[in-house]
Amino acid sequence: MILRNLKRHASQQAGSDIKDCVIAIPANWGPKARMSLVNAAYIADMSVLGLINENSAAIVNFAITRNDSDPVNMVIYNLGSANLQISIIKLFGYHDETKGKNVQAAEVIAHHVVDDVGGLEIDEHLANYLAEEFKKKHKIDPREKPRSWVKLLHKSAEVKEILSANKETTAYVEGLIDGIDLQVNVKREVIDSMELFGKFNSYIENAL
Repeated sequence: MILRNLKRHASQQAGSDIKDCVIAIPANWGPKARMSLVNAAYIADMSVLGLINENSAAIVNFAITRNDSDPVNMVIYNLGSANLQISIIKLFGYHDETKGKNVQAAEVIAHHVVDDVGGLEIDEHLANYLAEEFKKKHKIDPREKPRSWVKLLHKSAEVKEILSANKETTAYVEGLIDGIDLQVNVKREVIDSMELFGKFNSYIENAL
């Protein structure tokens, strides 16, 4: 269903029926997951010319607008909800004699995937911060109530998104526990101070 909808929207944008496609996938997908996606595309009446990982897709997007032929090494840092992907990629241009024009090419030098590390850890860090602030004020720990903890995790995901573009925001949850509202001012420093980012840097160094 998803691929059919994507095909329909793409065809509408292009003004013609699109059948061939290249699909970006997570780098840690195994053969079974890849084949399942190819089969799903076939059912959606699409021909898969190739599968590339998400980091390579980012490079392709960058290369399309690049005119410089000098080689450059790039680090692609992709932090998902539950894993971290780091790619070291060399991008260079050359003159294709058969096509009679300059083209861009990319070489993947290294790729590193770290499972169980991702944005969810930031959500939990923020949720614990909000819980501590609530506990200081009301002498009640919302982490002891599963429903309250889930509310904090959902709110923390929203706060994380807002702080990615702003220096501070206010987290508000109506009736967090026992009818008491949560209202806490959160600054970006709460995220920046996480030890988790030190771990991220070590993973990049390993890939390098």
